[in-house]
Amino acid sequence: MSEISIDAFDVGFTPASVVVDKAGTYPVTFKNTGAALHNVTFADGTKIEAKPGETAKGEVSVPEGGISFICDIPGHA
Repeated sequence: MSEISIDAFDVGFTPASVVVDKAGTYPVTFKNTGAALHNVTFADGTKIEAKPGETAKGEVSVPEGGISFICDIPGHA
């Protein structure tokens, strides 16, 4: 996998988890298909935010062993 793609809906992610081939820095495409503001916040503090109907891009460094992610908006985790 050379890019991470995550879609957010009201209250979840598709896919719920992502697998990459190896540790490294990956581009991330984050699409919000929900009706509320959502973000994808990785355990290292990297945050990508998108308003309803919008797509945002960023990148994240995935260490050996992986990295978790949530939407850190109150009530969304």
